[in-house]
Amino acid sequence: MNLSLDPSNQKHHEDLWEKIEQKNYIQIENFWKGVHFYRNHAFVPVQQEKKIIKTLYGATLSVYGAEGGKPIFIIPSFINNASILDLYEDVSLIHYLTKNGFQVFCLDWGEPDKTHIDFELVDYFEKILIFFLHEINHISTQNPIVMGYCMGGIFALLAGQFAPDHVDKIILLAPPFDFHVPNLEYDSTLLEVWLEQSLKGNNHIPKECIPYVFFIKNPFRIIQKYASFGPSYSDDRQKLFVSIEDWLNDPIALARKVGIEVIDQWFLRNALKNQEWIFGGIKVDLSLIKTKVLLVSPLKDSVIPQNSNLGLTSILPNVILSTPNLGHVGIVASSKAKETFWPSLVSFMQ
Repeated sequence: MNLSLDPSNQKHHEDLWEKIEQKNYIQIENFWKGVHFYRNHAFVPVQQEKKIIKTLYGATLSVYGAEGGKPIFIIPSFINNASILDLYEDVSLIHYLTKNGFQVFCLDWGEPDKTHIDFELVDYFEKILIFFLHEINHISTQNPIVMGYCMGGIFALLAGQFAPDHVDKIILLAPPFDFHVPNLEYDSTLLEVWLEQSLKGNNHIPKECIPYVFFIKNPFRIIQKYASFGPSYSDDRQKLFVSIEDWLNDPIALARKVGIEVIDQWFLRNALKNQEWIFGGIKVDLSLIKTKVLLVSPLKDSVIPQNSNLGLTSILPNVILSTPNLGHVGIVASSKAKETFWPSLVSFMQ
């Protein structure tokens, strides 16, 4: 029997499509309401006082906490500013660490300017990160714990391979490793079109183009996120939502060659996982890292799924795995992390 010719079945199809259209309309309407509520929210996060001790090629090195504490060098992703690590006093990983006696040094990559518009990833590493690492060694007279968040975790691993004598321990917070796992792999054509359009008429990838990488991956998740946001959220949830969105909506532009290398070597060729990445003329070999590593792979991470980084446990010789019941942002910016996860970070670092 051809159900499509059954009049009663045809009526069912029409009713179903009407319900779907109505649901989509309500969802989009709620999305714009959520956007309006966010844009007009009065909360302005106040971060703790920091001291910028070095500025180099647009990047800054800031220090928090009292002298004499065990040094920690935090490396954020190079497409985001570092404010997610210090949203406001009640939700601040940096504040928590300084309260526990650590001296925190934080890198903020800054915007590419004429001094480093032609930089490649190796330049970011050698001319900025390693210089700051040596500066920390000089100031604190001891090797820091190097903590890398998201793609900053890849730089932390590079420090472990290429500058092991300047690193005490390594902490990887939700790092990507295998870029071809489900939920992380991108359609190559989409990425190439995005890269081409982003660089059109530019000598860098403008910061305004960065969010589209996430939007084209899962536009519905962003729509759902804003559609649910509104007065029904508690005051604390509203403050956290606004602070995180302010951070997400203020990314960092990328130098042209860096953007091309990241898309080509990581996302398309998966060179890091395939052990084919040649960095500054030297093959990246993570099995050479003898430094003690804490790999944090959150159970609820929808940005960097667990199957992207769990492979590191079979490559790194001296690794401890932590799987907190949190999301990608939640591990660095949530009250739950402060209660259930950050204490274990302190234990590892002591």
